[in-house]
Amino acid sequence: MDTTEIFTIRNFEPVKIRGELYGNLIEFNKIKRHVKFTSKFHQPDFIHNDQIEKMIIKFDNKRKLLWLGIATIILFIGIFVLLAWIRLPPWKISIKLKKEQKPIVIRAQIDESKASNLASFCADQFQTILINQK
Repeated sequence: MDTTEIFTIRNFEPVKIRGELYGNLIEFNKIKRHVKFTSKFHQPDFIHNDQIEKMIIKFDNKRKLLWLGIATIILFIGIFVLLAWIRLPPWKISIKLKKEQKPIVIRAQIDESKASNLASFCADQFQTILINQK
């Protein structure tokens, strides 16, 4: 299978879908027209492209503000070591399903080019918006 037909995200915060947490791999597949969520603990789950109304990929500055707040608190408490160990993903990928009120939110540690590649990869499948506010 051609690798340009599959887009994978491996480094992300676990995502809750239909009551189960998925934190191993997210795969966007053009040929099979689905998004596959995998976990080490249970069977994979699939969201088919015709279920998706639109997807928004956004660089979330709120995470930077969260870090600033955490750094301030840590400064006053004196525990600087925790800041080096905790790394929050800056990209927020929201997948809004047609029949669901609440979107699926994925927090991913990807770079700007990979976010752009994901947006162009999914653009011909369903409405995709890339917001980069660095």
